[in-house]
Amino acid sequence: MHLSPAIAFLFTVTPSCILALPTQTSSNTLVQGSQVQKRSTDELIYELSSLPRVWQQASQCDLSSVSMPLSQASSPSTLPSPSEGLVLSHVAVGRGTQNYTCSGLSPSATPKAVGALATLFNATCASVDSPDLLYTMPSVALQYDVPNAQSALQAYDILLSGHHYFTNTTTPFFNLDTSDHEYGLMAGKKTDSANAPADAIVGQNGKGYGAVAWLKISSLDEDGFAFKEVYRLNTAGGQPPSSCQNETGDFTVEYAATYWLWAAPGVDAEGKTADQEQDNSS
Repeated sequence: MHLSPAIAFLFTVTPSCILALPTQTSSNTLVQGSQVQKRSTDELIYELSSLPRVWQQASQCDLSSVSMPLSQASSPSTLPSPSEGLVLSHVAVGRGTQNYTCSGLSPSATPKAVGALATLFNATCASVDSPDLLYTMPSVALQYDVPNAQSALQAYDILLSGHHYFTNTTTPFFNLDTSDHEYGLMAGKKTDSANAPADAIVGQNGKGYGAVAWLKISSLDEDGFAFKEVYRLNTAGGQPPSSCQNETGDFTVEYAATYWLWAAPGVDAEGKTADQEQDNSS
């Protein structure tokens, strides 16, 4: 029996399906690729125990043939390709909130974006093994509360890539260094955007104001960060109401998205090449 990385991720973002499992053997259904497979509860519990093994090598997949779904963005505006020479380094699903404020604004004004806060979960191997399922993961994740270590059992720590937040109202930051790994950091700025597809999930339970735009974010410091460009794709939810009519201060809107992090080949988590490391040690 084998628990795929994509299904392992779904267990993490939908912890209620784990915690609600009955103690007696019963029939459960998992979707794997285009096939529907039956699993008993005992089999599911056994497969969950394999999570550490499944995700221990989560960043060791061959990403050379992986392509981003840029063409799925609403036409005619699509995002440009990554800069020449960069390689795909990591793929994550982000689940969190887009942050806005109506403080000091008139009721007819448009809410002002003031950042975002999201937990990033490792979906690197899912981009290789189950790309179509990966593209739908944000839509699934949005329907559940943001996972935490208590609600998602051991899967949370195993799948955790890091966190996305803003250092000020305009500077997005990606911190993929944790106590278990050092994937890298990046502070960036938005360089391109494209509207989400017309059929993107508008919000939780089908209620909301739309999906936030797809973005290309470029590093503010080419030499100081491991990642050089980040793409936010497959967005679900996150858009604010069109006006501040019913808002008077700060507020958040739930969202989810896939994040694709690109790096220069041969660069470590601190953004240094092997030659630079050798020079520093001399």
